[in-house]
Amino acid sequence: MPDNHPDPILPIPSDLHLNTEDATEALHEVRRQVAQLGQRYRDLLAEPESLRTDDLGRPIAPAEAVNCALMWLESTDRALSAAEDGIGHARSYTTRLSLTEQACDEREQRIADRQAAVNRRRDIRRAR
Repeated sequence: MPDNHPDPILPIPSDLHLNTEDATEALHEVRRQVAQLGQRYRDLLAEPESLRTDDLGRPIAPAEAVNCALMWLESTDRALSAAEDGIGHARSYTTRLSLTEQACDEREQRIADRQAAVNRRRDIRRAR
């Protein structure tokens, strides 16, 4: 019976480091979008007579609704900033990692073994 839990193929640390850069860029883009949303809501505050609110919850003035939205967008930006800082701190360590020669060799062997198993299964299916 084949082993359903093969040894894991270790990720390459430099690839993971690149992924942390991608995550940083994604967070930066979300922060840009949140800032843009905040500006658009501030634009609404410039013309409060153009706003109204529904009557589905507690009564709230349009300006209060916008200010509450702005407060939560600012809170979101602070959380995203903290996340960017956290990834930045992690990156100061991710740059220091690499696989040992032995780990590289084992990784390559595991990849080759898995590819051979995939090829065998493919050959069996074709033979049917």
